[in-house]
Amino acid sequence: MEWRCTLGAGGAVVHNGRLLLVHHTYGAKKWQIPGGYVKPEECAYAGVVREVYEEPRIRTTVDGLLGVRHRVKEGDNSTYLIFKMTPLQPDNPIPDGREVDAARY
Repeated sequence: MEWRCTLGAGGAVVHNGRLLLVHHTYGAKKWQIPGGYVKPEECAYAGVVREVYEEPRIRTTVDGLLGVRHRVKEGDNSTYLIFKMTPLQPDNPIPDGREVDAARY
């Protein structure tokens, strides 16, 4: 069996005590923190900053690691890192219209 190893990262972006959430257009179509897969050429910090910008168009800085979720199931070994992030321009998250159809604090 061939195994697939993936690294993902999500950003817990907090502004005025409120958490930024995005509504995905795929999968279970849930409200979640912004995030996604880290590209092979990226470090996790760069990946989460890119994903948070791509989905709700919010520029951020990374404050630190909040948690790690690791899942192993047949053929898949995945790790998802969750970072605490600060918005640099916090107002008006704008959904990308492709992966995300709504974004708000």
